[in-house]
Amino acid sequence: MSRSQLNPRTRIIAAAVAALALAGAVAYATIPDSGGVIHGCYQRNNGQLRVIDTGAGQTCNPSESAISWNQTGPSGPQGPAGAAGPQGPAGSQGVQGNTGPAGPAGTALAYAHINADGTLDTALSSPNVVVFKHPTLGGSPGQTDAGLYCIGITGGTDGMVHVAVASLDSQPNVAGTVTTGVFLASGCEGTGPLGTSFSNNIYVVTRPVGQAGGQNGEDRAFYIIVN
Repeated sequence: MSRSQLNPRTRIIAAAVAALALAGAVAYATIPDSGGVIHGCYQRNNGQLRVIDTGAGQTCNPSESAISWNQTGPSGPQGPAGAAGPQGPAGSQGVQGNTGPAGPAGTALAYAHINADGTLDTALSSPNVVVFKHPTLGGSPGQTDAGLYCIGITGGTDGMVHVAVASLDSQPNVAGTVTTGVFLASGCEGTGPLGTSFSNNIYVVTRPVGQAGGQNGEDRAFYIIVN
């Protein structure tokens, strides 16, 4: 049967089939390729250009030269920064944990910060400490010896004090040495300046640099721990 013998309905169906076939070929084309590159060929004699699908095996003819270009153009300049967005919701605060158990009680009987003039720094001392400058034996009333301190512990601690450790206060940046002893020093017995009775007398001597021993010393502030 010749083409002229086809009835109009048959011709419409044949045209539709051809259009579908062409649409299918276009759907499977890979122009540009997976890398965004467009491949083409141009005639060297007249510059005529045509696009080819290298993914489908198409190549340039001998009279053509291959050419390719990227579908994506060059990057444009960076745009202005956008306005700051609204602040997000604040995170929820965790639940406060339970209070931990109290630690064990310390073993020190007393502690103190003694000023150079023999007064007690109550803010840095336990309340059971008595301190005064050693009175000058045979001297006039109120006369004291430089660098000699009498320290006692109140509260019924008879026989409990075993050791006293002292270190110079470095805040004034005054060098020297400090010596402690747990014994009843002459002149430290009895009661303190305010009539407070105490026992287990502690004797402290502070000396300047270069004085290896002996009395008198030189007044220095110091810390002491009694156990």
